[in-house]
Amino acid sequence: LEGVWVSASRGVTISDCMSCAHDSSGYYLWGSQACAVVRCEGSDCAVGIYQGGSVDIRIARSVFRRNRGGRVPHLDDDEYPGIGVLIGNLSRGCRVEGNLLTDNRDWGLGVSLGVHEVTTLANTIRAQPIGVFAGERGLRMRHDNVAGNAERGIDAAVEVDAREVWWGSADGPSGAGPGHGDAVSDAVLYRPWRLAPLTLALAVVTVLAACGGTSPGGGTPIPTDDPVAQSLNALGVDTSATPRRAPDGSTLGEDDAPLGPSA
Repeated sequence: LEGVWVSASRGVTISDCMSCAHDSSGYYLWGSQACAVVRCEGSDCAVGIYQGGSVDIRIARSVFRRNRGGRVPHLDDDEYPGIGVLIGNLSRGCRVEGNLLTDNRDWGLGVSLGVHEVTTLANTIRAQPIGVFAGERGLRMRHDNVAGNAERGIDAAVEVDAREVWWGSADGPSGAGPGHGDAVSDAVLYRPWRLAPLTLALAVVTVLAACGGTSPGGGTPIPTDDPVAQSLNALGVDTSATPRRAPDGSTLGEDDAPLGPSA
């Protein structure tokens, strides 16, 4: 049912792998520690990748698209929404970095069921009804592109720290926000926001080409002296020559608070 199964393991890396058109999840990681999924694709499954009961898992430079929903028997045999990346069941310390989550039936990213300390960086999350669903606290997002999701960019009843994110409009998110970008819930911390999108990681473009997809286009990168530039370069993101400030001097769409470095 699953394409790739990792259970009760430590230090496993899955790389340069396509796991598509499975009845359950493309990748299933359970009860594991310090594992990684890098430069992979998980598409046309019930769920692109499910990670549960695990610690220090990294999902990076990969593509999760067109996941359609359905039964995931090794969870609870219930029907799940179509999700690109699903993190649940008491996981902590998961990093989702430099991925493309697109055209999934319901959510791009889902965080639920007792999860702690999930961080995202430099992902492009687009073209789902809901970009990110957060049912648990502890999700921290930085320099992601969350744009073009039909209903909400982030749907959350708990606090989500989603500062320095591109929402699809230079005036910020809609919904609880003041702008015309993707909508956010009241519990989302969205100030300050990016004025322009981050360039999609080169490694993801390469995965798309290998999988017969097309690049979704560029964006505007952040400068090399930015505090997170080293991390972004490690993901294959071009960090050259784009100002973080608008022509009028405002910072990432925020007028009343200076932008500090990302932790």
